[in-house]
Amino acid sequence: VSVAIRSLQHFLYCPRRWGLTEIDRQWHDNAFIAYSELAHERVHTGTRVLSGENKIVRSGVWLYADEPDLVGIADCVEFTRGKPSAGATYIPSLGGSFRVAVVEYKPRMPAGGRIRDDDALQVYAQKLCADHVFGCDAEMTLYYTREKKRVAVPRERIAGLHELLLGTLARMARCM
Repeated sequence: VSVAIRSLQHFLYCPRRWGLTEIDRQWHDNAFIAYSELAHERVHTGTRVLSGENKIVRSGVWLYADEPDLVGIADCVEFTRGKPSAGATYIPSLGGSFRVAVVEYKPRMPAGGRIRDDDALQVYAQKLCADHVFGCDAEMTLYYTREKKRVAVPRERIAGLHELLLGTLARMARCM
């Protein structure tokens, strides 16, 4: 059974809330959830497609990976034209070589500006899925809507995030 990418973030943020939402179906939204939903509303329409000479931006992009078995919607995927020698991958459906970046929208930047593990894990899972779908090595970016600021998740965190992903999936499986 595929694991929803958003469930990873929910579980890591608060296992109790995840259980109420995913297992018991008893969670009720509050003001913080409503604010987050509003921040995502525009990007999640799935109808936003921006194209320029060097960049294509798509919102509400479905992604999946076979191993680990993940599925979900990326808030935004950006395709920037480039040469294979500069890390770009040929993407047949777009008819060219592109660098791929997954962008996850968050309502506000955490205190101190430090990237939270649950947010980094969510965008890392999206990166794995984008890598699978597009045959690339996607970049990971968080966009904080309140501050209108983009923050790249450093590639140095990938090994730790992969370990965190596997551990989180194992913990989730024990709860089911």
